[in-house]
Amino acid sequence: MKTKQILLLSTALLLSFSAIAQWVKQNTPAMNGLYIMHAVNKNTMWTSNTNLGLLDTAHIPQFIRTGDGGRTYKLGQLDRDYSYGYGYIEPFDAKTAYLMAGSATTPNFYFRRTTDSGATWQDMPYRLTTYPGLIHFYDANNGIYVGDPDSLGFYAAFTTNGGNTFTRIPQVNLPRPDADEYTNLGNFQVLGDNLFLETYKFDPQSFYLNKRIMRSTDRGRNWTLGAWVNTGDVFESRFRFTDANNGIILRGIGTIDMKSPLYTTDGGATWQESSKYPGLVSYPIDNIPNTQTMMAIFQDTVRGVTFTAATNDLGKTWNSRKDIGPSILDRRYVALLGLDYYVNGQLEIVDNNTAWAQFSNTAIHRYENATPLVPEKPDLDLQLKADNDGLPLYGSVKYTLTVTNRGISPATGVRINWLPPYKRTNNGVGPYAYQAAYADKGRYDSWNGVWTLDKIDA
Repeated sequence: MKTKQILLLSTALLLSFSAIAQWVKQNTPAMNGLYIMHAVNKNTMWTSNTNLGLLDTAHIPQFIRTGDGGRTYKLGQLDRDYSYGYGYIEPFDAKTAYLMAGSATTPNFYFRRTTDSGATWQDMPYRLTTYPGLIHFYDANNGIYVGDPDSLGFYAAFTTNGGNTFTRIPQVNLPRPDADEYTNLGNFQVLGDNLFLETYKFDPQSFYLNKRIMRSTDRGRNWTLGAWVNTGDVFESRFRFTDANNGIILRGIGTIDMKSPLYTTDGGATWQESSKYPGLVSYPIDNIPNTQTMMAIFQDTVRGVTFTAATNDLGKTWNSRKDIGPSILDRRYVALLGLDYYVNGQLEIVDNNTAWAQFSNTAIHRYENATPLVPEKPDLDLQLKADNDGLPLYGSVKYTLTVTNRGISPATGVRINWLPPYKRTNNGVGPYAYQAAYADKGRYDSWNGVWTLDKIDA
């Protein structure tokens, strides 16, 4: 005898979606190369290109910007010196943004700022000397910069005057990098006082990149390095943390293999394998602000559709699927990488009702709707399992009933009705006899078959 089934609670705690909740495609001016997206708020979003010199003949650092929620997009050029192949914008507000750029062929970098929405750019007095990986401003004056290692180790510095000057953080506050370890432009996360930056080195045995997380819990004054992982990717990966300790790394990017993410509960010191993705994984992942929920973008290779899915248990389960639209390939990436399926993309979530996604250099998909990306109410499901496939004479079977809240809000006053088998047979007289029952949380009345829980956290 084997009892295994998924039961949905009959209470009105599950949120259904309206057909009007959808992603809307918005055409943009064409931009060269790869791109990195940053949302400031519901109305303002910047995207800069990172041209590796492989996809286009000219190395033109560019950006596109919208200040009206995507109704119009403006294309801007960051510099006329085409030797600079790497451009990265870190916006501070609707008008102010900082630009880091590097050369594809020479060890030259520059650091610029705009205060007029990108109409003009001014060179900052501070000169970058290492390939940039992270820059973030907490307010108009205070910011942090981290770049590739030099002879002293990782280059980390802070500013208290809006980026005009930086003070290098002492090397005793920083871990020593491995040989050939480097950072990646823009692949970092700021979560309150916590900073996370992914570092890389090439693995000559697997021909993939080894990766680990560089973490600070005090706005960049002190840093630690986590454990190396080999995700089987030839690209830089994407990661997200929900707090100082809990996070995931997407792996399997650029491969048709349905892999799973890796998750950590100790800030990256150790990593474990989570459950499989619900589709072909893409680059983008982001947090629903102020929640434990992360959202990623996947491709349904059967239907040819790109969709979002959310997780609030570090990738063990994925829920709240929403289709974005047909997965239209950018043929330049196919030609460069030899891949016949969608690879690159960006995702920026402003709040649970507003987000941007980008998959090509000529279009952006935007979500803005009263229906949230992820249900704001509790989203409960119930699982019943038996530990025995066959019940021997005078043997026992243990039933386990598990309730999970996959929403982003706590569920309160939950009552679950379930009668054990001995209550279901001949009014309690039959081949089954009751032994014992207990609940990890709440109270279970085995006579009436009612499990009562005061609160189930998201």
